[in-house]
Amino acid sequence: MSQETGWLLESSHIDGSPYWLALDATTEDGWEWTKDSAKALRFCRKIDAENYIIDIGWTAVTATEHSWS
Repeated sequence: MSQETGWLLESSHIDGSPYWLALDATTEDGWEWTKDSAKALRFCRKIDAENYIIDIGWTAVTATEHSWS
């Protein structure tokens, strides 16, 4: 199996455990917070994830690196 890596947008604002941003066409905003990192929106580069956070204006969200196999 090959290993895949990416940068996720992580927040723990809901209950103290990590949640990641995921796209969801059924919500009004088009996204939701998920506990499943495999469903999360992935960025190839940390700078892209950080720029998205800045663009949205979030202060309680960080870019975190993840790996999947």
